[in-house]
Amino acid sequence: MIDGIKLQDLIKFSLDPNSIEIKEGDKVSVSIVKPLDNGMFLVNVRGRLLTANFQSLPQLSRFTAEVIKTDPVLELRLIPKDVKIDENLFQIKTEILRFDKKAVVEILDRYGIRIDPKDLTVEVVKKVVRDSGIFYENKIVNAENLKDDVKYNLFQKNDTESVGQLTKLQVITILAGLEAFLPIKSDDPDMEDLEIMVKKGKQVSVTIKTHFSKIGDMLIYIRDTGYGFVDCVIKSEMDISKEIGEIKIEGVRLSWKKLDKEEFDRVDPIKDAIGNIGSIGILA
Repeated sequence: MIDGIKLQDLIKFSLDPNSIEIKEGDKVSVSIVKPLDNGMFLVNVRGRLLTANFQSLPQLSRFTAEVIKTDPVLELRLIPKDVKIDENLFQIKTEILRFDKKAVVEILDRYGIRIDPKDLTVEVVKKVVRDSGIFYENKIVNAENLKDDVKYNLFQKNDTESVGQLTKLQVITILAGLEAFLPIKSDDPDMEDLEIMVKKGKQVSVTIKTHFSKIGDMLIYIRDTGYGFVDCVIKSEMDISKEIGEIKIEGVRLSWKKLDKEEFDRVDPIKDAIGNIGSIGILA
């Protein structure tokens, strides 16, 4: 106990408190960005990325906390909400964030399923997932033949590591839609694979992050305005405003802007998709 507060309610930050404007009693919003290899977590507090140590993991990736100490380390206390929370949601998000595509490829290779990581496209992964027993439990219930089911064979070999990796594939497929997590393979040698996220709400929006050999890094924002036309903003390192201005597409408003390197690095469709699981629809 610290001043009547249970340890599991605390978050401790490895940060000089003087580097952020914060004082005891302040209420702040905390967003968990991702888990780190050392057991710590990268979090966002008032626009600052901090390294945090949780006494016990919260059930949400976004929550409110109260500042209880600023010296010698910054300590926050979680403020619970009066809402029912799925206790497994945060753990699921953590597992997805740790999802290792290379490890999955290596595991599949051991069992004769050879896939180049660059070929791990939406269609390929969906087939692998389907063949890996996404309906494994239904097969058991319906007494279907399990002989060719990859997951069944992994269980027979007691290979829990591979079962775990395939289960992550299944969770990702069910919760999020694979376009949000896997690159779309490009056959154009001048264009890298793309990372794409599609958000569905009152307005459908698409974010595309890619790189061209001659143009450089590029971000494309496409948004349905809801007024009968689509707004498309193209940002690139090279000035292609003239070329963009010459493109005329009915129902589409095209514009070009100079790409800021920090913005390109900051835009992360995969991280954004993970952080919004449960609050937005991600189309497969």
